[in-house]
Amino acid sequence: MKFFLLVLVVLLLPLGGLAVLSLMSRQAPILGLQQGKLLACGPQPNCVCSESHDGAAAAAMVAPLQAGRLPPPQAWALLRQVVGVTGGRVVTDDGTYLHAEYTTAWWRFIDDVEIRADAATGILHVRSASRVGHSDLGANRERVEFLRRELRRLSDGAVQLASR
Repeated sequence: MKFFLLVLVVLLLPLGGLAVLSLMSRQAPILGLQQGKLLACGPQPNCVCSESHDGAAAAAMVAPLQAGRLPPPQAWALLRQVVGVTGGRVVTDDGTYLHAEYTTAWWRFIDDVEIRADAATGILHVRSASRVGHSDLGANRERVEFLRRELRRLSDGAVQLASR
């Protein structure tokens, strides 16, 4: 009987911890621009960002997104579409800054993706971060690369349609 209780506790304790983390991820973090840039990633390995910051860990860096040869308004509209196609829900969009939430399938953890259009360069800076936990096991980097692939795929198709 004691063995059964021990096994039950050993199995339920991690599940309870994950459930608590899932609930904690419902609390929206402080996001947005700081001095015109996306916020730097913290010390935990659960965030990637394309904006350069003093003291930023190299492991947290990711290349910015690009929408090919599309004009900025068309590129931004396509970006919104890509966020939806990749499972995100746009929370904020002012035309140069976008915040989207992605919810994981199993435990319903919420991760945040922010994108800032740099009007001077045409680059789309991106930041993807988990709200809870220490490590994301590469999920945010994977998400940014998936966004990059879909944006490239759809922007190539849009350029081909426009040139016809």
